[in-house]
Amino acid sequence: MVVGNCQAYPLLLGMQQKLTQADIHFCPSVHLATADDVANLHRELVNADVLVMHRVQPGYRNNIGLDSPYLRSLLPDESRSFVLPNLHYEGYFPWTTYAQDPEGRLPALESESPLGPYHDFLAMAAAQEGLEYADLMEYRCTPQIANLLLNAHGQSLNELSSRESDCDVEISDWIAANFRDIPLAHTINHPTQATLDQLLRRLLAKLNSLHRLGPELFDSTEYLGDLSIPIHPWVRQALRLGPWACQWGRRRNEPFTIEAQLSESIAFYRRHSWMASANENHPKLKFAQACLSQYR
Repeated sequence: MVVGNCQAYPLLLGMQQKLTQADIHFCPSVHLATADDVANLHRELVNADVLVMHRVQPGYRNNIGLDSPYLRSLLPDESRSFVLPNLHYEGYFPWTTYAQDPEGRLPALESESPLGPYHDFLAMAAAQEGLEYADLMEYRCTPQIANLLLNAHGQSLNELSSRESDCDVEISDWIAANFRDIPLAHTINHPTQATLDQLLRRLLAKLNSLHRLGPELFDSTEYLGDLSIPIHPWVRQALRLGPWACQWGRRRNEPFTIEAQLSESIAFYRRHSWMASANENHPKLKFAQACLSQYR
């Protein structure tokens, strides 16, 4: 059985391709699973040999029955379970995350937002300070900015490593060794196929099962790549990313440049100026403001 968030589906496809003798059942992503999906999951678990899951806390979705301790309790005594890390990596996107929304206004604006459900707090701070995207493009990555970004990247890796401490599969060491050379993330929580491929390899090693996984990616389709957020020049320079990072950025299968993203985002936050007030204490906005303060 495979249970988890949106990252679990590509892993399921890889498991189906490489564990050809296994009968693998999948529960739809936990935030989308219906009561019928959960009931079917519970029925399957009582006969399952292995449960592969992202961690889900007790009480999730009003106790719909998807929390990890409860799912484990349904397994036969001789069955095994493996907890995967939720791949939340902010290294390429230090100002990007979800915004605070105390009045529930953001869902209606998601189609208008240049980054959909995500928000660029550097653009929000720039709009607040009367800057345009061209101003940001003219600013250079000073040593002070580089240090801020390097520290933020280190914190992101440390947080991922910390969350892995009670998982059965780890990958933060591989991310730390490879983030410069190949793209590892489309957004803060949508890894690339290269990252998912490595996670699958490590999972299969834990399962200790015969598989048909060669040196190539198990699948070249970027299942989580509907949006690839462009990488800011400061980040590219501070982290010394490879040439791939200059061209990184796609939206709805079209190239998406950092200039377009910043321009659209600044205009969006000017139209919806309430967002800066609603997020005035958000750590990402504070960080963006600290970065911009280096140029005053």
